[in-house]
Amino acid sequence: MKITSKPPTPSSNTENTPTRFGKIFSGDFLLDTKLTRWYPYFIMLFLFATLIIANERAVKKKSKLITEKEYEYITSLNNLKNNNQFISYDQLVYIKEQAAAKGLKKKEKSIYKIAVKEKR
Repeated sequence: MKITSKPPTPSSNTENTPTRFGKIFSGDFLLDTKLTRWYPYFIMLFLFATLIIANERAVKKKSKLITEKEYEYITSLNNLKNNNQFISYDQLVYIKEQAAAKGLKKKEKSIYKIAVKEKR
């Protein structure tokens, strides 16, 4: 008596074979041998994307800080102008030249104390 075994014939049942959507949805495509050699590239792409996002956030944060400082500078400058405590650089140079022409000389050792008061 001879016993032979035949390999099972593939069934025509399509319910057991996963579709492309099923492979992607379940994550089976990640275990494919063709895809495993691409893992380092995927990791590098993920790291680069993370760095780009972090850099953009830092740039936005710095630009927001710069605009806040510019606004603070403009408001303090306006407060000084309104209180008549601000002399522009050009006016200061002109006043120094006029004082020197009239014979006023600056002391060698002088200590200045500048106090700025804001109206509230």
